[in-house]
Amino acid sequence: MTGDAINPPHGIVRFKDERNFYLAQILEFRRTAEKLGLPIGVERYPEAEWQFADPSTVITIFIDPETIKQIFEYATALIGIYKSSDYIGTFFQSCVQKLGEMAGAKFGEVLSTFFRHLYTKMKEVIASGEHTRLYLSLETNVYGVTISADIDIYPSYLDTFSEQDLDQATNLLYFKVLPASKEFIKQSHAYGIELKDIRARLRYPDLEAASPQSWEWRVEVRPIGEFSLARDGTLRPVMLYISNDTKRKRMMRKRYSYNDIQSIVKEYKR
Repeated sequence: MTGDAINPPHGIVRFKDERNFYLAQILEFRRTAEKLGLPIGVERYPEAEWQFADPSTVITIFIDPETIKQIFEYATALIGIYKSSDYIGTFFQSCVQKLGEMAGAKFGEVLSTFFRHLYTKMKEVIASGEHTRLYLSLETNVYGVTISADIDIYPSYLDTFSEQDLDQATNLLYFKVLPASKEFIKQSHAYGIELKDIRARLRYPDLEAASPQSWEWRVEVRPIGEFSLARDGTLRPVMLYISNDTKRKRMMRKRYSYNDIQSIVKEYKR
């Protein structure tokens, strides 16, 4: 099962879904994207990869560098007219519609809809008495550095992680996580630091005391450190790979804005 080879794909979906719980949603994602002129390849992972004891599903979306550039352009344009940290509000949605003809906006909306359909299908699967876990991953490459972002959804999360939460988490991915990752790469190159990769993951701190506000994005920038990214874009260091205790403790006490990423890299390099 492969994508259309006539045009270079904007992305490739690779998946492992032994029970085909989500096959219909994957194929609909490809059809919807292609109707908008965004060809998507689809292929299964080899059977030897992603072995689980239970019927877990792995879906990885690889986005090509040109498409991710368009998403960055879309994010920059949207941030320019929308300053709030509420990425699910009515005004935010009107801003999205205003920029809807941008290629990055189209791809972003198709991807967000895909995630919502997967979430809805998972609830249906669980309600039918089946057991499934869903591992979603988005991967791309910016200036030669791999960026990945993971959203893992377990049945136990469904009561506390709503579809609205998923929408907001996805919007934060587009408008905060990915731009911050790009800025880390840009500044690291400027200061002669070779990054291994950047790995973001949606984290659920405490399921026992979970609330709709309990999740957060964690962004690991190797070899600099790991940061918690708040919904207003503030970065809080949670771990820094710095041997100098004084410098590490000083940086750990700070909160950094998107515009301060240069100072993080500069202080790390010093």
